[in-house]
Amino acid sequence: MRGTGSGTLSVTGPSQLDNSSPMAVANNVLLASGASDLTLDGSNDLTLNGVISATAAC
Repeated sequence: MRGTGSGTLSVTGPSQLDNSSPMAVANNVLLASGASDLTLDGSNDLTLNGVISATAAC
């Protein structure tokens, strides 16, 4: 399974990502102000190929 590779994944609050199969995501990830917690559980391989950025100190 692959991410779409277009657009930005915006994390705007506490979030969890746990993929059911190996996954590669090419999208950029934006940790918006108020995104106090992003949990990557790691049940399967996850490859993030985009830029990870934040709008405030994290």
